[in-house]
Amino acid sequence: MVSRLEKLLPLLRELAAVDGKVESLADLANADGRSVFHLQRIFHSAVGESPLQYRRRVRLQRAAASLLVTDKSVLEVALDAGFASNEAFSRAFRSAFSLSPR
Repeated sequence: MVSRLEKLLPLLRELAAVDGKVESLADLANADGRSVFHLQRIFHSAVGESPLQYRRRVRLQRAAASLLVTDKSVLEVALDAGFASNEAFSRAFRSAFSLSPR
C-alpha cells in the first residue's frame, strides 16, 4: 500500500527543485490533477505545512547553506533562491532564522 507521503514525492521534488517553475498553487494542483483545496489538505496532513510554505522553507534553507559555504553576495543568493529582491529575501530570512542573512 502506498502512503500519502509517497504519493506526494513528485510534488515534493518539484517544489524543492532549484529550477522549479511552480508559479502558483493552482499551477501545482493542475499539474498533479487535483483541486487546489484537495492538494493543500492532503499535503498539509502528510507534510505538516502547505506546499508553498514547504517550498519557501526549502529555498531559505538552501540559501542559508549557500551563504555559509560560498562567497556570493546576499543579493546573488537571494536571486538564486528565487526571491525578487534583496529586501524580500532579508525579511523572509529574518522571519525564518531570527537573524539577518549577513
